[in-house]
Amino acid sequence: MAKGNGLRLETYLSFWMAALFVAVEGFNKLKLKDARVQKLFREHLNDLKQLRHETYHFTVSREKGRKAIRAINWVEELHVALGLFIERHVDIDGIDR
Repeated sequence: MAKGNGLRLETYLSFWMAALFVAVEGFNKLKLKDARVQKLFREHLNDLKQLRHETYHFTVSREKGRKAIRAINWVEELHVALGLFIERHVDIDGIDR
């Protein structure tokens, strides 16, 4: 990675992961069911919630959120699982372009 891009990457990852938290929060409020999505979210709820908080609210320390960023494999798994659920249940062709 080019020198100085670490902060930029952390910023993009923080926004992506914070948005993923909100998407799954909505998934749960709508009472949608998918075992893989629910398992991954439940296992990492506190880390994602903390990262979302640190991303959108001023905090002096970001150590807890950085913990979630360093564990990116499960975040990608959650993203893919949510995407697959949406592909199976949403009529993408029905969306006006």
